[in-house]
Amino acid sequence: MLLLHRKQDQSVICHKHGEEDKPLVVRVCEVFPTHVTIGFEGDGYKIIRKEIFQTEKSTMKGDSHAENKYKNYYGHDHRKK
Repeated sequence: MLLLHRKQDQSVICHKHGEEDKPLVVRVCEVFPTHVTIGFEGDGYKIIRKEIFQTEKSTMKGDSHAENKYKNYYGHDHRKK
């Protein structure tokens, strides 16, 4: 794991090797005593909070509840078929 220190309004740019033209910019937008607000900017990326991703992985193993969960959470199913 790479650990970086960033201040408010500072960013980190991520991209796959050889795909510098498709960056994902991660910016620290606001800093509060107990949390931060992080912004993500980039096309073609799906950003999911870890706790939702872990639930997604466990429920997508043949559980029909997963589809309803996404419809309820997002208003419609964002997963690619």
